[in-house]
Amino acid sequence: MGMFKKKPKGPSEIERLKSDIALMTARLDAADTAKQQLGEQVQGLATRLDTPPEPPEPVVDPEAFESVSEHVRSIAGRVDQVDARITSISNELANQITELSSDIDGLSADGQESDLIERLRDTQVRLANEQARYQIAFRQDLAHLADFLKHK
Repeated sequence: MGMFKKKPKGPSEIERLKSDIALMTARLDAADTAKQQLGEQVQGLATRLDTPPEPPEPVVDPEAFESVSEHVRSIAGRVDQVDARITSISNELANQITELSSDIDGLSADGQESDLIERLRDTQVRLANEQARYQIAFRQDLAHLADFLKHK
């Protein structure tokens, strides 16, 4: 605070000091005003954050929603029926492939042509693999459909 220990050297310096003090006072007043405005803004934001928002108005007519829900339930029931039917068919096909395998093993034990038996086994394996692929693909399609319906 060396400027307070000096003695002014004339009226012009005193006027300059008065001008500097007035300028500093104006800047401090502006800073205080800005600080107060920022404080009010922060308080307003804090109040808005503390106040829970109003719940949104329902966009969908309840009757329309119930109609769509019923339709989705109906589709889900039909998908379950199709899934049960496919499972039944898959099990039946697996049983038939097992019976075919037993027949091929019986032919092999009887000493039938090994080339024919080998081709039958290859065909049986190919059919079993194809059946498994179809079943997996169908279950994936059902899962995608169920997920789609769940999100609609």
